[in-house]
Amino acid sequence: MTHDVAIVGAGLSGLAAAMALRSVGKSCVIFDKGRAVGGRLATRRIGEAVFDHGAQFFTVRDQKFQQAVFAWESAGIVKFWANGFPGPDAPDSDGHPRYFSPRGMTAIAKHLAASWSGGVILLDHKVHQIQRSDDLWTIEVENSGSWRARSLLVTVPAPQAPALFVDPAISTRLQGIADRLCFDPCLALMAIVDTADAQRSFPPPGGRRFDGHVLSWGADNHCKGISPVGGAITLHASPAFSRQHYESSPEQVARIMLRAAGLPDEVVAGAMSWQLKKWRYAIPARPLAERFVEFAPAARICGDAFGGPRVEGAWLSGTAAASF
Repeated sequence: MTHDVAIVGAGLSGLAAAMALRSVGKSCVIFDKGRAVGGRLATRRIGEAVFDHGAQFFTVRDQKFQQAVFAWESAGIVKFWANGFPGPDAPDSDGHPRYFSPRGMTAIAKHLAASWSGGVILLDHKVHQIQRSDDLWTIEVENSGSWRARSLLVTVPAPQAPALFVDPAISTRLQGIADRLCFDPCLALMAIVDTADAQRSFPPPGGRRFDGHVLSWGADNHCKGISPVGGAITLHASPAFSRQHYESSPEQVARIMLRAAGLPDEVVAGAMSWQLKKWRYAIPARPLAERFVEFAPAARICGDAFGGPRVEGAWLSGTAAASF
């Protein structure tokens, strides 16, 4: 079968694009090397504790995105969290709503995937190479053969895209796009600490901004409303610390991050009480103004590095890029 569009990546941009394509009657197939949809809309369990360890919340500024959020709210997928969070350099509230999913941020992606019909989502399917011939794109997938599509949408982080293509001219074009963007990494620590310690470090509404020397963000997932048990905290390291310690010992990184949050680091000794997640391409430091870039005939790249970062930017970019 030849699909209208093949989408590489089942994060928010890819799913938003698929929804937009469905609305105009186009067929598509989505490939993702991961075991679940969502990308950085990521939620994880350690025992009974639940953690958002990628995107923590999102804001709304665009009217089109607001309409989508209204629908998610009506379906119980997202809800209001706070108008801001305490931090060293700004008031606790700026009056601008922050939203989250009480089921974990990955629930947003799962909701979109479940709402989408007329296409195929293939998880645990790593794209090996892509090439174009006879006005069609052929996508070679490890352990799954070849797939064909009239158009192609790449939503993986731009630095990962050049290696996917057989044509060196296309790879060079994509590398040029990636070089313009620049991504910051983020080390995300999930840890179960004493409930009282978590409450002291993260009073209501449960989120806190840090000075950026070691940490940029922290949250108590129980206070936030997604973890059924207390003491489930998420800490995000600053871009500078993440870059410096990306290959450091996880135990060393975890101890430093816990101390920076004012929390005891004895939890590191517990084999199952913490996990460290490395996001290599977490934050686009220099996002492009365009919502997407067409890098070859009927081929586009999009994501939260195009037209504006974060959750809203990813959704808007995917929706715009679907206009083949």
